[in-house]
Amino acid sequence: AASCLAAGDTGSRASLSGHDEVSLLGKAFDEMADTLASERSRLQLSEERFKFALEGVADGLWDWDIPDNRVYSHNWTPINGYGEGELNFEVWTSLIHPEDTVTLQALMTQCLGGEIPSYQVEYRMLAKDGNYRWISSRTMVAARDQAGKPVRLIGTHTDITRRKQEEALQ
Repeated sequence: AASCLAAGDTGSRASLSGHDEVSLLGKAFDEMADTLASERSRLQLSEERFKFALEGVADGLWDWDIPDNRVYSHNWTPINGYGEGELNFEVWTSLIHPEDTVTLQALMTQCLGGEIPSYQVEYRMLAKDGNYRWISSRTMVAARDQAGKPVRLIGTHTDITRRKQEEALQ
């Protein structure tokens, strides 16, 4: 039963009866498997709700693993044309409009340094099709190591190009 549970089968049971120590251990194991199955179900439901919420508002989510310089992103492709695995910090930085780089880097430095807990900023980013898109980004440090050094930065991104174009016409 333990091997099955380790392989992901939360339906396995020790099914021991009696009142000796082995039977009591088996019963505790079965309770643990039931709890694990329940938590797995709750997590799956939560992930489904989260995905629906992100897709419903057309926002995206990004998660930067700083030590590995890997960026996970959800919903970047509709905004800027870049797919999963095409963006890392250096590539993303190179796509920021030159007029927006200083402000964005200052906010990021303050956040990474712990001076501010989070920030929201609007900037232009060069899309894969060669056009700039306006992005509204909300960002925060999600994890720090034991020394306080940031190891994960997360945020959301929203395409606000249409709004910016309408504002320019007014």
